[in-house]
Amino acid sequence: MKTHQKDKVKTLSKGMKQKIMIARALINDPDILFLDEPGSGLDPRSAREIRQMILGLKEQGKTILITTHNMEEADFLCDYLAIIHKGCIIALDTPKNLKKSMGKILLELKLYREKFMNLH
Repeated sequence: MKTHQKDKVKTLSKGMKQKIMIARALINDPDILFLDEPGSGLDPRSAREIRQMILGLKEQGKTILITTHNMEEADFLCDYLAIIHKGCIIALDTPKNLKKSMGKILLELKLYREKFMNLH
């Protein structure tokens, strides 16, 4: 297994960089940790490792505030979610209650037959 002790951060993978950023944030053992898109752009293995790291910190009693557009990640990691629109909190609750209150997913699909008629 290759060690990265002497590698420059700019040469590391995005997953390794994310882990380093979390480690740097933890140096002073803060009670509250702010993470911006911790799983963004990661391969599945690195994303899973970051999620496990976050859950471990949560078990240690850390308060972790995460910004993310990934609702699956938020659902998995968070006890409470705040949905922010134009700088205002428009919804705040547990993931389960938010999903319940938002109702069913609605998908509107419009097909324009004329555009596809000439494809054959």
